[in-house]
Amino acid sequence: MSLKTENDKTDMVIGKCGQPSPMVSIWKCFLKLWIEKNKTSLSIIDGAKLQCCRKALTGKCRDLCKKTFSSLWGDSSKAFHTECLTPMQSLVDPMESPMQMCIKQVDEPCKLGCDGLQFCTNFNNRPVELFRSCNAKADNAAKYELRHWQKGVIILPQMRIPVKDIKKCKYDMWKAIACALQVKPCHGRPTPLSICREDCIYILSKCINYRDLPRAKNVSMLCSPLPSRLDSYNSCVSISKYLKPSPHHVKQEEVTNPCKSNPCNDSHICMVNRRKCKHPENCRPYVCKPACPMGEVSLLKVPRGSYVRLPSNDISCSKVCHCSHKNKIDHCQPLPCVKTENCVLQLGHIKMQNVAFMSQCNFCTCYAGKIICTKRQCVRPNEKSIQSYTGLPCNCKPHHAPVCARNGKTYPNRCLALCAGFNEGQLAYGNCSLVNPCAKVNCGANYRCIPRRQVCLGSQDVPCEQYVCVFRTPTCSNHYHQPVCDTLTEEFTNLCMLHNHGRVLAYWGHCWENCRTKGFVCGHNGETYNSECEAFAHRTTVDYLGICRTVGQLSLQDQQNSQCFNIECPEIRPKSCQPLTPPGGCCPICGQ
Repeated sequence: MSLKTENDKTDMVIGKCGQPSPMVSIWKCFLKLWIEKNKTSLSIIDGAKLQCCRKALTGKCRDLCKKTFSSLWGDSSKAFHTECLTPMQSLVDPMESPMQMCIKQVDEPCKLGCDGLQFCTNFNNRPVELFRSCNAKADNAAKYELRHWQKGVIILPQMRIPVKDIKKCKYDMWKAIACALQVKPCHGRPTPLSICREDCIYILSKCINYRDLPRAKNVSMLCSPLPSRLDSYNSCVSISKYLKPSPHHVKQEEVTNPCKSNPCNDSHICMVNRRKCKHPENCRPYVCKPACPMGEVSLLKVPRGSYVRLPSNDISCSKVCHCSHKNKIDHCQPLPCVKTENCVLQLGHIKMQNVAFMSQCNFCTCYAGKIICTKRQCVRPNEKSIQSYTGLPCNCKPHHAPVCARNGKTYPNRCLALCAGFNEGQLAYGNCSLVNPCAKVNCGANYRCIPRRQVCLGSQDVPCEQYVCVFRTPTCSNHYHQPVCDTLTEEFTNLCMLHNHGRVLAYWGHCWENCRTKGFVCGHNGETYNSECEAFAHRTTVDYLGICRTVGQLSLQDQQNSQCFNIECPEIRPKSCQPLTPPGGCCPICGQ
Protein backbone atom coordinates (compact mmCIF):
# COMPACT_ATOMS: atom_id res chain seq x y z
CA MET A 1 0.00 0.00 0.00
CA SER A 2 3.06 2.28 0.15
CA LEU A 3 3.09 2.39 -3.66
CA LYS A 4 1.38 5.43 -5.15
CA THR A 5 -0.24 4.35 -8.42
CA GLU A 6 -2.55 1.45 -9.24
CA ASN A 7 -0.20 0.30 -12.01
CA ASP A 8 2.72 0.11 -9.59
CA LYS A 9 0.62 -1.94 -7.19
CA THR A 10 -0.55 -4.25 -9.95
CA ASP A 11 2.99 -4.76 -11.29
CA MET A 12 4.23 -5.59 -7.81
CA VAL A 13 1.50 -8.18 -7.25
CA ILE A 14 2.11 -9.75 -10.69
CA GLY A 15 5.80 -10.02 -9.87
CA LYS A 16 5.11 -11.81 -6.58
CA CYS A 17 1.89 -13.70 -7.27
CA GLY A 18 1.87 -14.35 -11.02
CA GLN A 19 -0.67 -13.36 -13.67
CA PRO A 20 -4.18 -12.24 -12.60
CA SER A 21 -6.50 -15.11 -11.75
CA PRO A 22 -9.79 -15.18 -9.85
CA MET A 23 -8.60 -18.42 -8.24
CA VAL A 24 -5.87 -16.63 -6.26
CA SER A 25 -7.06 -14.87 -3.11
CA ILE A 26 -5.08 -11.66 -3.62
CA TRP A 27 -6.39 -11.26 -7.17
CA LYS A 28 -9.92 -12.07 -6.05
CA CYS A 29 -9.62 -9.15 -3.64
CA PHE A 30 -8.36 -6.79 -6.36
CA LEU A 31 -11.13 -7.81 -8.76
CA LYS A 32 -13.83 -7.30 -6.16
CA LEU A 33 -12.52 -3.81 -5.44
CA TRP A 34 -12.57 -3.11 -9.17
CA ILE A 35 -16.19 -4.21 -9.45
CA GLU A 36 -17.24 -2.02 -6.52
CA LYS A 37 -15.32 0.96 -7.87
CA ASN A 38 -16.78 0.68 -11.36
CA LYS A 39 -20.23 -0.41 -10.17
CA THR A 40 -20.43 -3.12 -12.78
CA SER A 41 -20.10 -6.86 -13.03
CA LEU A 42 -17.74 -8.95 -15.06
CA SER A 43 -19.49 -10.35 -18.15
CA ILE A 44 -17.33 -13.46 -18.57
CA ILE A 45 -14.30 -14.37 -16.51
CA ASP A 46 -12.93 -16.93 -18.99
CA GLY A 47 -14.99 -17.88 -22.03
CA ALA A 48 -12.60 -20.67 -23.03
CA LYS A 49 -12.82 -22.46 -19.68
CA LEU A 50 -16.54 -21.78 -19.55
CA GLN A 51 -16.91 -24.15 -22.49
CA CYS A 52 -15.19 -26.86 -20.46
CA CYS A 53 -18.18 -26.80 -18.09
CA ARG A 54 -20.08 -28.82 -20.69
CA LYS A 55 -17.79 -31.76 -19.95
CA ALA A 56 -18.83 -31.90 -16.30
CA LEU A 57 -20.29 -35.29 -15.37
CA THR A 58 -22.42 -34.02 -12.49
CA GLY A 59 -24.93 -31.20 -12.36
CA LYS A 60 -23.32 -29.79 -9.23
CA CYS A 61 -19.89 -29.37 -10.83
CA ARG A 62 -21.46 -28.07 -14.02
CA ASP A 63 -23.22 -25.32 -12.08
CA LEU A 64 -20.15 -24.45 -10.00
CA CYS A 65 -18.00 -24.37 -13.14
CA LYS A 66 -20.47 -22.07 -14.85
CA LYS A 67 -20.52 -19.68 -11.90
CA THR A 68 -16.74 -19.76 -11.51
CA PHE A 69 -15.95 -18.69 -15.07
CA SER A 70 -18.89 -16.32 -15.50
CA SER A 71 -19.96 -13.25 -13.54
CA LEU A 72 -20.63 -15.12 -10.27
CA TRP A 73 -17.08 -16.43 -9.83
CA GLY A 74 -16.49 -14.79 -6.45
CA ASP A 75 -19.08 -16.93 -4.68
CA SER A 76 -18.20 -20.28 -6.21
CA SER A 77 -14.52 -20.55 -7.16
CA LYS A 78 -13.38 -22.02 -3.83
CA ALA A 79 -16.18 -24.62 -3.74
CA PHE A 80 -15.53 -25.48 -7.39
CA HIS A 81 -11.85 -26.18 -6.83
CA THR A 82 -12.46 -28.09 -3.60
CA GLU A 83 -15.30 -30.30 -4.82
CA CYS A 84 -14.64 -30.67 -8.56
CA LEU A 85 -10.95 -30.17 -9.30
CA THR A 86 -8.86 -31.18 -6.29
CA PRO A 87 -8.12 -33.54 -4.83
CA MET A 88 -8.84 -36.30 -7.35
CA GLN A 89 -10.41 -39.38 -5.87
CA SER A 90 -8.20 -41.85 -7.72
CA LEU A 91 -6.82 -42.63 -11.13
CA VAL A 92 -9.33 -45.48 -11.48
CA ASP A 93 -12.33 -43.17 -11.07
CA PRO A 94 -11.01 -39.59 -11.39
CA MET A 95 -13.44 -36.95 -10.30
CA GLU A 96 -14.59 -34.93 -13.30
CA SER A 97 -11.54 -35.93 -15.35
CA PRO A 98 -12.90 -34.75 -18.77
CA MET A 99 -13.60 -31.27 -17.41
CA GLN A 100 -10.30 -31.14 -15.54
CA MET A 101 -8.29 -32.02 -18.62
CA CYS A 102 -10.21 -29.50 -20.73
CA ILE A 103 -9.31 -26.71 -18.30
CA LYS A 104 -5.68 -27.82 -18.26
CA GLN A 105 -5.58 -27.79 -22.06
CA VAL A 106 -6.86 -24.21 -22.08
CA ASP A 107 -4.10 -23.20 -19.66
CA GLU A 108 -1.43 -25.17 -21.51
CA PRO A 109 -2.26 -25.71 -25.20
CA CYS A 110 -0.05 -27.95 -27.31
CA LYS A 111 2.81 -26.14 -29.04
CA LEU A 112 5.15 -27.35 -31.73
CA GLY A 113 8.75 -28.23 -30.91
CA CYS A 114 10.91 -28.29 -27.81
CA ASP A 115 14.40 -26.99 -27.17
CA GLY A 116 16.42 -24.93 -24.71
CA LEU A 117 15.97 -27.26 -21.70
CA GLN A 118 18.99 -27.54 -19.39
CA PHE A 119 17.95 -30.56 -17.30
CA CYS A 120 15.52 -32.49 -19.53
CA THR A 121 17.98 -32.37 -22.43
CA ASN A 122 16.60 -35.51 -24.12
CA PHE A 123 13.43 -33.54 -24.87
CA ASN A 124 15.36 -30.97 -26.94
CA ASN A 125 15.68 -30.97 -30.74
CA ARG A 126 12.19 -32.34 -31.38
CA PRO A 127 10.81 -29.86 -33.94
CA VAL A 128 7.79 -31.88 -35.08
CA GLU A 129 6.50 -33.06 -31.69
CA LEU A 130 3.91 -31.26 -29.57
CA PHE A 131 4.45 -30.24 -25.94
CA ARG A 132 2.41 -28.30 -23.38
CA SER A 133 5.13 -26.97 -21.07
CA CYS A 134 8.49 -26.89 -22.81
CA ASN A 135 9.94 -24.04 -20.76
CA ALA A 136 12.46 -23.29 -18.04
CA LYS A 137 9.83 -23.50 -15.30
CA ALA A 138 8.91 -27.09 -16.20
CA ASP A 139 12.59 -27.95 -16.59
CA ASN A 140 13.37 -26.78 -13.05
CA ALA A 141 10.24 -28.48 -11.68
CA ALA A 142 11.38 -31.82 -13.13
CA LYS A 143 14.80 -31.38 -11.54
CA TYR A 144 13.23 -30.60 -8.17
CA GLU A 145 10.78 -33.52 -8.48
CA LEU A 146 13.54 -36.01 -9.21
CA ARG A 147 15.55 -34.74 -6.25
CA HIS A 148 12.48 -35.27 -4.07
CA TRP A 149 12.04 -38.83 -5.36
CA GLN A 150 15.58 -39.67 -4.27
CA LYS A 151 14.29 -39.66 -0.68
CA GLY A 152 12.69 -43.05 -1.38
CA VAL A 153 9.03 -42.18 -2.09
CA ILE A 154 7.48 -41.42 -5.49
CA ILE A 155 4.46 -39.15 -5.05
CA LEU A 156 2.16 -39.00 -8.07
CA PRO A 157 -1.56 -38.10 -8.38
CA GLN A 158 -3.12 -40.20 -5.61
CA MET A 159 -0.16 -42.61 -5.69
CA ARG A 160 2.50 -42.95 -2.99
CA ILE A 161 5.08 -45.55 -4.02
CA PRO A 162 8.06 -46.60 -1.89
CA VAL A 163 11.12 -47.26 -4.06
CA LYS A 164 14.75 -48.25 -3.77
CA ASP A 165 17.55 -45.75 -4.28
CA ILE A 166 16.70 -44.46 -7.77
CA LYS A 167 20.30 -43.33 -8.31
CA LYS A 168 21.18 -47.02 -8.46
CA CYS A 169 17.96 -48.27 -10.08
CA LYS A 170 17.04 -47.05 -13.58
CA TYR A 171 17.96 -43.47 -12.83
CA ASP A 172 17.73 -42.38 -16.50
CA MET A 173 14.20 -43.74 -16.73
CA TRP A 174 13.10 -41.99 -13.53
CA LYS A 175 14.54 -38.77 -14.93
CA ALA A 176 12.63 -39.23 -18.20
CA ILE A 177 9.39 -39.84 -16.25
CA ALA A 178 9.89 -36.73 -14.12
CA CYS A 179 10.56 -34.67 -17.24
CA ALA A 180 7.59 -36.11 -19.10
CA LEU A 181 5.25 -35.24 -16.22
CA GLN A 182 6.46 -31.61 -16.27
CA VAL A 183 7.26 -30.90 -19.94
CA LYS A 184 4.07 -32.79 -20.92
CA PRO A 185 4.32 -34.27 -24.42
CA CYS A 186 0.91 -34.09 -26.08
CA HIS A 187 -0.93 -37.29 -26.85
CA GLY A 188 -4.35 -38.44 -27.88
CA ARG A 189 -5.79 -39.32 -24.48
CA PRO A 190 -5.08 -36.72 -21.80
CA THR A 191 -5.17 -38.17 -18.30
CA PRO A 192 -3.90 -36.94 -14.90
CA LEU A 193 -0.95 -39.33 -15.20
CA SER A 194 -0.12 -40.01 -18.84
CA ILE A 195 2.85 -42.40 -18.84
CA CYS A 196 2.20 -45.81 -20.39
CA ARG A 197 1.18 -48.74 -18.23
CA GLU A 198 3.98 -50.89 -19.67
CA ASP A 199 6.66 -48.41 -18.55
CA CYS A 200 5.10 -48.24 -15.09
CA ILE A 201 5.11 -52.04 -14.69
CA TYR A 202 8.68 -52.32 -15.95
CA ILE A 203 10.28 -49.70 -13.69
CA LEU A 204 8.31 -50.60 -10.56
CA SER A 205 9.08 -54.29 -10.95
CA LYS A 206 12.75 -53.32 -10.91
CA CYS A 207 12.77 -50.55 -8.30
CA ILE A 208 9.82 -50.85 -5.93
CA ASN A 209 10.57 -51.24 -2.23
CA TYR A 210 8.34 -54.18 -1.31
CA ARG A 211 9.27 -53.90 2.34
CA ASP A 212 7.45 -50.55 2.70
CA LEU A 213 4.66 -51.34 0.26
CA PRO A 214 1.26 -51.97 1.88
CA ARG A 215 0.29 -55.64 1.68
CA ALA A 216 -2.90 -54.88 -0.22
CA LYS A 217 -0.91 -53.32 -3.07
CA ASN A 218 1.20 -54.78 -5.86
CA VAL A 219 2.79 -53.52 -9.08
CA SER A 220 -0.12 -54.53 -11.31
CA MET A 221 -2.63 -52.76 -9.09
CA LEU A 222 -0.56 -49.57 -8.97
CA CYS A 223 -0.15 -49.43 -12.75
CA SER A 224 -3.56 -50.73 -13.87
CA PRO A 225 -5.27 -47.27 -14.00
CA LEU A 226 -2.74 -46.01 -16.55
CA PRO A 227 -3.46 -46.17 -20.31
CA SER A 228 -1.67 -48.78 -22.40
CA ARG A 229 0.17 -48.08 -25.61
CA LEU A 230 -1.86 -50.95 -27.08
CA ASP A 231 -5.16 -49.14 -26.47
CA SER A 232 -4.72 -46.91 -29.51
CA TYR A 233 -2.00 -44.99 -31.27
CA ASN A 234 -0.55 -42.18 -29.14
CA SER A 235 -2.81 -43.02 -26.19
CA CYS A 236 -0.02 -42.40 -23.66
CA VAL A 237 3.51 -41.05 -23.34
CA SER A 238 6.06 -43.76 -24.09
CA ILE A 239 9.15 -43.11 -21.98
CA SER A 240 11.54 -45.18 -24.11
CA LYS A 241 11.91 -42.47 -26.78
CA TYR A 242 13.14 -39.99 -24.16
CA LEU A 243 15.84 -42.25 -22.71
CA LYS A 244 18.28 -40.97 -25.31
CA PRO A 245 18.79 -37.67 -27.15
CA SER A 246 16.70 -36.82 -30.18
CA PRO A 247 18.14 -37.98 -33.53
CA HIS A 248 17.40 -34.55 -35.01
CA HIS A 249 20.69 -32.87 -34.24
CA VAL A 250 21.09 -30.04 -36.74
CA LYS A 251 22.95 -26.76 -36.79
CA GLN A 252 19.82 -24.74 -37.48
CA GLU A 253 16.12 -25.30 -37.00
CA GLU A 254 14.44 -26.99 -39.95
CA VAL A 255 10.87 -26.68 -38.76
CA THR A 256 10.32 -23.09 -37.77
CA ASN A 257 7.42 -21.19 -36.25
CA PRO A 258 7.81 -17.39 -36.30
CA CYS A 259 5.44 -17.06 -33.34
CA LYS A 260 7.10 -19.65 -31.13
CA SER A 261 8.94 -17.11 -28.99
CA ASN A 262 5.78 -14.95 -28.70
CA PRO A 263 7.34 -11.65 -29.90
CA CYS A 264 4.11 -9.66 -29.40
CA ASN A 265 2.92 -7.83 -26.30
CA ASP A 266 0.06 -9.01 -24.09
CA SER A 267 -2.65 -7.09 -25.96
CA HIS A 268 -1.77 -8.63 -29.34
CA ILE A 269 -1.71 -12.10 -30.83
CA CYS A 270 1.10 -13.36 -33.04
CA MET A 271 0.12 -14.65 -36.48
CA VAL A 272 2.21 -15.92 -39.39
CA ASN A 273 2.61 -13.17 -41.97
CA ARG A 274 1.15 -14.56 -45.21
CA ARG A 275 0.77 -11.24 -47.01
CA LYS A 276 3.05 -10.24 -49.84
CA CYS A 277 5.69 -7.73 -48.76
CA LYS A 278 6.41 -4.62 -50.83
CA HIS A 279 9.84 -4.38 -49.20
CA PRO A 280 11.08 -7.97 -48.55
CA GLU A 281 14.25 -6.75 -46.83
CA ASN A 282 12.11 -5.26 -44.04
CA CYS A 283 9.47 -7.99 -43.99
CA ARG A 284 8.96 -9.84 -40.74
CA PRO A 285 7.71 -13.46 -40.86
CA TYR A 286 5.01 -12.64 -38.33
CA VAL A 287 2.50 -9.89 -37.63
CA CYS A 288 1.25 -8.76 -34.23
CA LYS A 289 -2.49 -8.32 -34.53
CA PRO A 290 -4.68 -6.62 -31.90
CA ALA A 291 -6.71 -9.23 -30.06
CA CYS A 292 -9.65 -9.73 -27.73
CA PRO A 293 -9.28 -11.82 -24.56
CA MET A 294 -11.83 -14.59 -24.09
CA GLY A 295 -12.91 -13.03 -20.83
CA GLU A 296 -11.85 -10.48 -18.25
CA VAL A 297 -8.91 -12.53 -16.95
CA SER A 298 -8.56 -15.07 -19.76
CA LEU A 299 -5.08 -15.68 -21.16
CA LEU A 300 -6.55 -17.01 -24.41
CA LYS A 301 -7.01 -14.36 -27.11
CA VAL A 302 -8.56 -14.22 -30.58
CA PRO A 303 -7.49 -11.79 -33.35
CA ARG A 304 -9.46 -8.63 -34.07
CA GLY A 305 -12.11 -9.14 -36.74
CA SER A 306 -12.56 -12.84 -36.03
CA TYR A 307 -15.65 -14.62 -34.75
CA VAL A 308 -15.73 -16.83 -31.69
CA ARG A 309 -18.26 -19.19 -30.15
CA LEU A 310 -19.14 -18.74 -26.48
CA PRO A 311 -21.63 -20.48 -24.18
CA SER A 312 -24.90 -18.67 -23.51
CA ASN A 313 -26.58 -18.37 -20.11
CA ASP A 314 -27.60 -21.96 -20.59
CA ILE A 315 -24.23 -23.59 -21.29
CA SER A 316 -25.91 -26.23 -23.47
CA CYS A 317 -26.53 -23.37 -25.95
CA SER A 318 -23.99 -21.17 -27.71
CA LYS A 319 -23.67 -17.74 -29.26
CA VAL A 320 -21.33 -16.42 -31.92
CA CYS A 321 -19.57 -13.15 -31.11
CA HIS A 322 -17.25 -10.73 -32.90
CA CYS A 323 -13.88 -9.36 -31.81
CA SER A 324 -14.42 -5.67 -32.48
CA HIS A 325 -12.01 -2.81 -33.19
CA LYS A 326 -12.29 -1.88 -29.52
CA ASN A 327 -10.64 -5.22 -28.64
CA LYS A 328 -13.85 -6.37 -26.99
CA ILE A 329 -15.99 -9.40 -27.78
CA ASP A 330 -19.46 -8.10 -28.62
CA HIS A 331 -22.33 -8.21 -31.17
CA CYS A 332 -23.26 -11.73 -30.07
CA GLN A 333 -25.96 -13.70 -31.86
CA PRO A 334 -27.54 -16.95 -30.62
CA LEU A 335 -26.82 -20.28 -32.30
CA PRO A 336 -29.12 -23.33 -32.41
CA CYS A 337 -28.95 -25.24 -29.15
CA VAL A 338 -27.54 -28.77 -28.97
CA LYS A 339 -29.46 -31.12 -26.73
CA THR A 340 -27.53 -32.55 -23.82
CA GLU A 341 -28.25 -36.25 -24.18
CA ASN A 342 -26.32 -39.29 -23.09
CA CYS A 343 -25.46 -42.16 -25.42
CA VAL A 344 -26.65 -45.72 -24.90
CA LEU A 345 -24.21 -48.44 -25.96
CA GLN A 346 -24.74 -52.15 -26.29
CA LEU A 347 -25.82 -54.04 -23.18
CA GLY A 348 -27.29 -50.82 -21.78
CA HIS A 349 -23.99 -49.09 -21.01
CA ILE A 350 -24.35 -45.29 -20.89
CA LYS A 351 -21.78 -42.69 -21.90
CA MET A 352 -22.17 -39.09 -20.80
CA GLN A 353 -22.41 -36.13 -23.18
CA ASN A 354 -19.00 -34.96 -24.51
CA VAL A 355 -17.16 -37.90 -22.94
CA ALA A 356 -14.53 -39.60 -25.11
CA PHE A 357 -13.93 -43.34 -24.86
CA MET A 358 -12.40 -46.28 -26.69
CA SER A 359 -14.57 -48.85 -28.44
CA GLN A 360 -12.27 -51.77 -29.23
CA CYS A 361 -9.51 -49.98 -31.20
CA ASN A 362 -11.52 -46.91 -32.21
CA PHE A 363 -11.68 -43.52 -30.54
CA CYS A 364 -15.28 -42.42 -29.88
CA THR A 365 -17.17 -39.54 -28.34
CA CYS A 366 -20.76 -38.99 -27.30
CA TYR A 367 -22.27 -35.83 -28.78
CA ALA A 368 -25.95 -34.85 -28.60
CA GLY A 369 -27.01 -38.44 -28.05
CA LYS A 370 -25.03 -39.77 -31.02
CA ILE A 371 -21.88 -41.88 -30.92
CA ILE A 372 -19.15 -40.65 -33.28
CA CYS A 373 -16.19 -42.98 -33.80
CA THR A 374 -13.14 -43.34 -35.98
CA LYS A 375 -13.49 -46.13 -38.51
CA ARG A 376 -10.37 -48.11 -38.02
CA GLN A 377 -10.71 -51.86 -38.51
CA CYS A 378 -9.40 -53.66 -35.47
CA VAL A 379 -6.75 -56.32 -36.02
CA ARG A 380 -7.18 -59.71 -34.48
CA PRO A 381 -4.01 -61.40 -33.21
CA ASN A 382 -3.69 -64.03 -35.93
CA GLU A 383 -1.49 -64.21 -38.99
CA LYS A 384 -4.24 -64.09 -41.65
CA SER A 385 -5.91 -60.96 -40.32
CA ILE A 386 -2.59 -59.14 -39.98
CA GLN A 387 -1.66 -59.96 -43.57
CA SER A 388 -4.98 -58.57 -44.88
CA TYR A 389 -4.84 -55.46 -42.70
CA THR A 390 -4.07 -52.30 -44.71
CA GLY A 391 -4.19 -49.75 -41.90
CA LEU A 392 -6.58 -47.51 -43.87
CA PRO A 393 -10.05 -46.55 -42.56
CA CYS A 394 -12.56 -49.37 -42.98
CA ASN A 395 -9.56 -51.48 -44.04
CA CYS A 396 -9.90 -50.12 -47.59
CA LYS A 397 -7.42 -51.32 -50.18
CA PRO A 398 -4.55 -48.93 -51.02
CA HIS A 399 -5.38 -48.69 -54.74
CA HIS A 400 -5.78 -45.25 -56.33
CA ALA A 401 -8.97 -44.55 -58.28
CA PRO A 402 -9.90 -41.01 -57.14
CA VAL A 403 -13.47 -39.87 -56.59
CA CYS A 404 -14.73 -36.34 -55.92
CA ALA A 405 -17.16 -36.15 -53.00
CA ARG A 406 -19.94 -33.63 -52.59
CA ASN A 407 -17.93 -31.71 -49.99
CA GLY A 408 -15.28 -30.82 -52.60
CA LYS A 409 -12.66 -33.23 -51.27
CA THR A 410 -10.88 -35.81 -53.42
CA TYR A 411 -10.72 -39.28 -51.87
CA PRO A 412 -8.13 -41.79 -53.15
CA ASN A 413 -10.82 -44.37 -53.88
CA ARG A 414 -14.53 -45.10 -53.59
CA CYS A 415 -14.11 -47.25 -50.47
CA LEU A 416 -12.50 -44.43 -48.48
CA ALA A 417 -15.23 -41.99 -49.56
CA LEU A 418 -17.98 -44.40 -48.53
CA CYS A 419 -16.16 -44.97 -45.25
CA ALA A 420 -16.23 -41.18 -44.66
CA GLY A 421 -20.04 -41.32 -44.77
CA PHE A 422 -20.91 -40.42 -48.38
CA ASN A 423 -23.30 -42.43 -50.51
CA GLU A 424 -22.98 -43.34 -54.18
CA GLY A 425 -25.11 -40.41 -55.31
CA GLN A 426 -22.72 -37.94 -53.64
CA LEU A 427 -19.62 -39.17 -55.50
CA ALA A 428 -18.22 -38.48 -58.97
CA TYR A 429 -15.23 -40.31 -60.41
CA GLY A 430 -12.11 -38.22 -60.91
CA ASN A 431 -10.09 -35.60 -59.07
CA CYS A 432 -12.08 -32.58 -57.87
CA SER A 433 -9.49 -30.11 -59.13
CA LEU A 434 -9.69 -31.51 -62.68
CA VAL A 435 -13.46 -31.03 -62.94
CA ASN A 436 -14.79 -27.73 -64.34
CA PRO A 437 -17.47 -26.65 -61.85
CA CYS A 438 -18.83 -24.03 -64.28
CA ALA A 439 -19.59 -26.51 -67.07
CA LYS A 440 -23.26 -26.87 -66.10
CA VAL A 441 -23.81 -23.57 -64.26
CA ASN A 442 -25.86 -20.65 -65.55
CA CYS A 443 -25.21 -17.59 -63.42
CA GLY A 444 -27.59 -15.41 -65.43
CA ALA A 445 -27.25 -12.20 -67.43
CA ASN A 446 -24.37 -9.84 -66.55
CA TYR A 447 -22.71 -12.53 -64.42
CA ARG A 448 -19.81 -14.82 -65.15
CA CYS A 449 -19.01 -18.15 -63.49
CA ILE A 450 -15.55 -18.45 -61.93
CA PRO A 451 -14.23 -21.71 -60.38
CA ARG A 452 -13.66 -21.36 -56.64
CA ARG A 453 -12.81 -24.76 -55.21
CA GLN A 454 -13.20 -25.43 -51.51
CA VAL A 455 -13.65 -28.28 -49.04
CA CYS A 456 -16.73 -27.93 -46.84
CA LEU A 457 -16.74 -29.25 -43.26
CA GLY A 458 -20.46 -28.99 -42.58
CA SER A 459 -23.30 -31.40 -43.25
CA GLN A 460 -22.83 -33.72 -46.22
CA ASP A 461 -26.37 -32.96 -47.33
CA VAL A 462 -25.71 -29.22 -47.76
CA PRO A 463 -24.40 -28.16 -51.22
CA CYS A 464 -20.73 -27.17 -51.30
CA GLU A 465 -20.48 -24.80 -54.26
CA GLN A 466 -17.20 -24.92 -56.15
CA TYR A 467 -17.77 -21.68 -58.05
CA VAL A 468 -18.80 -18.05 -57.62
CA CYS A 469 -20.98 -15.91 -59.86
CA VAL A 470 -19.25 -12.55 -60.40
CA PHE A 471 -21.15 -9.48 -61.62
CA ARG A 472 -19.76 -7.82 -64.74
CA THR A 473 -19.12 -4.18 -63.83
CA PRO A 474 -16.95 -1.45 -65.36
CA THR A 475 -15.91 -0.14 -61.94
CA CYS A 476 -14.29 -2.06 -59.11
CA SER A 477 -13.80 -1.29 -55.44
CA ASN A 478 -10.24 -0.91 -54.18
CA HIS A 479 -11.45 -1.49 -50.62
CA TYR A 480 -12.56 -5.08 -51.28
CA HIS A 481 -9.47 -7.18 -50.52
CA GLN A 482 -9.55 -10.72 -51.85
CA PRO A 483 -6.20 -11.13 -53.65
CA VAL A 484 -5.97 -13.17 -56.84
CA CYS A 485 -3.08 -14.05 -59.12
CA ASP A 486 -3.25 -14.09 -62.93
CA THR A 487 -1.44 -16.29 -65.46
CA LEU A 488 1.27 -13.61 -65.86
CA THR A 489 2.08 -13.82 -62.13
CA GLU A 490 0.66 -10.39 -61.43
CA GLU A 491 -1.42 -9.90 -58.30
CA PHE A 492 -4.72 -7.98 -58.15
CA THR A 493 -6.65 -6.75 -55.15
CA ASN A 494 -9.78 -8.65 -56.20
CA LEU A 495 -11.24 -10.66 -59.05
CA CYS A 496 -13.17 -7.71 -60.46
CA MET A 497 -9.97 -5.73 -61.04
CA LEU A 498 -8.28 -8.75 -62.64
CA HIS A 499 -11.08 -9.18 -65.20
CA ASN A 500 -11.29 -5.46 -65.93
CA HIS A 501 -7.62 -5.60 -66.89
CA GLY A 502 -8.41 -8.42 -69.30
CA ARG A 503 -6.35 -11.00 -67.41
CA VAL A 504 -6.98 -14.69 -66.81
CA LEU A 505 -7.22 -16.09 -63.28
CA ALA A 506 -4.47 -18.57 -62.34
CA TYR A 507 -5.38 -19.11 -58.70
CA TRP A 508 -6.92 -17.43 -55.67
CA GLY A 509 -4.65 -15.82 -53.11
CA HIS A 510 -1.36 -13.92 -53.19
CA CYS A 511 1.05 -14.59 -56.04
CA TRP A 512 3.89 -16.85 -55.03
CA GLU A 513 7.49 -16.48 -56.15
CA ASN A 514 10.29 -19.00 -56.73
CA CYS A 515 7.85 -21.75 -57.75
CA ARG A 516 6.74 -23.47 -60.95
CA THR A 517 3.84 -21.64 -62.60
CA LYS A 518 2.90 -24.50 -64.97
CA GLY A 519 2.56 -28.26 -64.79
CA PHE A 520 0.38 -30.44 -62.56
CA VAL A 521 1.63 -31.32 -59.07
CA CYS A 522 0.26 -33.61 -56.36
CA GLY A 523 -0.02 -32.05 -52.92
CA HIS A 524 0.55 -33.92 -49.68
CA ASN A 525 -3.21 -33.59 -49.10
CA GLY A 526 -3.86 -35.90 -52.07
CA GLU A 527 -5.21 -33.11 -54.30
CA THR A 528 -3.97 -32.30 -57.80
CA TYR A 529 -3.09 -28.66 -58.57
CA ASN A 530 -2.44 -26.88 -61.86
CA SER A 531 0.94 -25.66 -60.67
CA GLU A 532 3.32 -25.65 -57.74
CA CYS A 533 2.40 -22.00 -57.10
CA GLU A 534 -1.30 -22.86 -56.84
CA ALA A 535 -0.51 -25.58 -54.32
CA PHE A 536 1.46 -23.10 -52.21
CA ALA A 537 -1.40 -20.59 -52.47
CA HIS A 538 -3.66 -23.28 -50.98
CA ARG A 539 -1.06 -23.70 -48.20
CA THR A 540 -0.22 -27.22 -49.27
CA THR A 541 3.25 -28.69 -49.70
CA VAL A 542 4.04 -30.55 -52.94
CA ASP A 543 4.53 -34.30 -52.82
CA TYR A 544 5.62 -35.00 -56.40
CA LEU A 545 5.24 -33.71 -59.97
CA GLY A 546 2.23 -34.73 -62.08
CA ILE A 547 -1.33 -35.63 -61.14
CA CYS A 548 -1.91 -37.65 -57.97
CA ARG A 549 -1.66 -41.37 -58.74
CA THR A 550 -1.24 -43.19 -55.43
CA VAL A 551 -2.78 -43.39 -51.96
CA GLY A 552 0.47 -42.59 -50.18
CA GLN A 553 1.68 -43.79 -46.81
CA LEU A 554 -1.27 -43.19 -44.51
CA SER A 555 -0.13 -45.61 -41.81
CA LEU A 556 2.90 -47.59 -40.72
CA GLN A 557 1.28 -50.82 -41.91
CA ASP A 558 0.55 -49.26 -45.29
CA GLN A 559 4.19 -48.67 -46.16
CA GLN A 560 4.59 -52.25 -47.36
CA ASN A 561 1.48 -52.12 -49.58
CA SER A 562 1.66 -48.54 -50.87
CA GLN A 563 2.42 -47.75 -54.48
CA CYS A 564 4.95 -45.07 -53.62
CA PHE A 565 7.76 -47.09 -55.19
CA ASN A 566 6.40 -45.95 -58.59
CA ILE A 567 6.78 -42.29 -57.65
CA GLU A 568 9.84 -40.24 -58.59
CA CYS A 569 10.36 -37.80 -55.75
CA PRO A 570 11.76 -34.31 -56.35
CA GLU A 571 15.23 -33.42 -55.15
CA ILE A 572 15.44 -32.50 -51.48
CA ARG A 573 16.47 -28.91 -50.90
CA PRO A 574 18.65 -28.07 -49.09
CA LYS A 575 20.61 -31.31 -49.16
CA SER A 576 21.84 -30.81 -45.58
CA CYS A 577 18.34 -31.20 -44.08
CA GLN A 578 16.86 -34.27 -42.40
CA PRO A 579 13.59 -34.73 -44.35
CA LEU A 580 10.27 -36.06 -43.06
CA THR A 581 7.41 -37.70 -44.96
CA PRO A 582 4.00 -36.21 -44.07
CA PRO A 583 1.05 -38.60 -43.50
CA GLY A 584 -0.64 -39.41 -46.80
CA GLY A 585 2.46 -38.51 -48.82
CA CYS A 586 5.12 -40.48 -50.63
CA CYS A 587 8.00 -38.02 -50.74
CA PRO A 588 9.93 -36.49 -47.84
CA ILE A 589 10.26 -32.73 -47.50
CA CYS A 590 12.21 -30.23 -45.45
CA GLY A 591 9.99 -28.27 -43.07
CA GLN A 592 10.31 -24.49 -43.15
